[in-house]
Amino acid sequence: MANPMDFDGMFRRAFAKKLSAAGEIGEDAAEALLDVAYEEWAEAPDARLNGISPRQWFLRMSAPEELIASLEEYARARVDVPDLLLERFEALGEAAAPALEGLLFDAGKPEEAREHALSLLLEIAPERTERLAADIVLRAPDSSDLAERAAEGSEEGAGAGADGRSWRVSRAISK
Repeated sequence: MANPMDFDGMFRRAFAKKLSAAGEIGEDAAEALLDVAYEEWAEAPDARLNGISPRQWFLRMSAPEELIASLEEYARARVDVPDLLLERFEALGEAAAPALEGLLFDAGKPEEAREHALSLLLEIAPERTERLAADIVLRAPDSSDLAERAAEGSEEGAGAGADGRSWRVSRAISK
């Protein structure tokens, strides 16, 4: 299997050229340039992508299962998961939730992909946060990065204990 495309590397190289062309600029100006440069890069046709833009590359994926397969591929290859792929999940919203849950609870899948699935679910389906977090914590054999992230997400989603529920997840981790 070939490695997936390193979109982050592609952008870093494009931004380095823009930054070099801009000359000496301050930190605030560099940050502003970064935002503009990213949007320009994401929308610009690229010969390496058969003439479509990086954003269009991911827009071609409409089924959550395609996106999950791509996410797993990036995790297995240890290539940074492109923000554009994560944006695509967010654009699908609730329609992607069942596939993300399937990935999240499949212990045979790469840990990094499962962590991304949790983060995406916390973003697109926050009402599932407590149930998902509790399930992850209870299934984790030891304290794991995924279980810790689940507890953090539960606290964020439940108001960090404001309603008295998220303490259960934190307590389950400490056992």
